[in-house]
Amino acid sequence: MRKEYFTEDELIEKFQNGEIGYLEYVTGYSEEWDAQFAEFLKERGLKADNETAQEFLKYKDELMEKGHEDGNL
Repeated sequence: MRKEYFTEDELIEKFQNGEIGYLEYVTGYSEEWDAQFAEFLKERGLKADNETAQEFLKYKDELMEKGHEDGNL
């Protein structure tokens, strides 16, 4: 069975309504994010939970900021 992913707006609404936490947000965003999060956990020897999902979101934000600063985005 194929995993279902949601739009960012759907995820934000579900998060704000308390239907999902950070973990479900990260793993429900896209297949790419799901794989990146798994690699993030593996590289750091962490387990998947809301705290590590929050760390992943911070990591992605830092990458985006660096891309802007470097003129790559």
